[in-house]
Amino acid sequence: MEDKNINITENQQPQTAPSETVQAPGAVLNERQLAILEQEGLPADYNALSKSQQAAIMAIEEMLCATEEKYGISLYYISYGTDSWGGTDDSLMACPVGGFPDLDTFEILRGEDGQITDNYIHVNAENLFTQYIQNHAEAQLGESTTKVYGTVLQVNSGKIPVSLEDIPRNVDGFWLVFVDGEKVTEEDFLAFAEGYAAWKQENGFTGNAQLILTREGVHIYLTQFNYMDYLTKDHYLQRYHCNG
Repeated sequence: MEDKNINITENQQPQTAPSETVQAPGAVLNERQLAILEQEGLPADYNALSKSQQAAIMAIEEMLCATEEKYGISLYYISYGTDSWGGTDDSLMACPVGGFPDLDTFEILRGEDGQITDNYIHVNAENLFTQYIQNHAEAQLGESTTKVYGTVLQVNSGKIPVSLEDIPRNVDGFWLVFVDGEKVTEEDFLAFAEGYAAWKQENGFTGNAQLILTREGVHIYLTQFNYMDYLTKDHYLQRYHCNG
């Protein structure tokens, strides 16, 4: 572990909240901290760590505990480094125990003033957010004609949405709507696109959206893990940007 960066291995298994502690000279490290150090190939002896490594392993636990208490959940560590937005805050990526790292990982930040913030609510809102958008698209274009992928950037209420009714005029972000070109004609796609800005405004969405009509044989291969690979012209027939 150089400086404060700790990178998790791909085989990292979820860790439960700490239950026992081990006394190490200069600090008390709990089971979760010791597991992180072991998985990173670092010594369990606190005094054998560099100063920045000592600071990192203590900061990780502080940030995990604060967020667990805030939401009443148990978390496990994914990675630790600097602010993913390019700032100077400490950044911890974490996932709820029982969750899926590829879907449920979120970021916890600790500023220079010690304040700890996170985007847990945003990550939890994404499924309902994209479902709401997909429901509208398929009401216009037909069942099983679209796949929607998006990122939530804002939840006005500050609370985790629990139903589709909590989405309009409350949740916002950016998203992509992939439309199956084998089931939807270009004419119908363009008609759908022409009315999209008005629908966004009615629902209080101000984020950027893209509507993409895929070529034959493409739609079936789209997943939330690879959809960015299908944004080149050889994969779509029409692409419509609806910004702001």
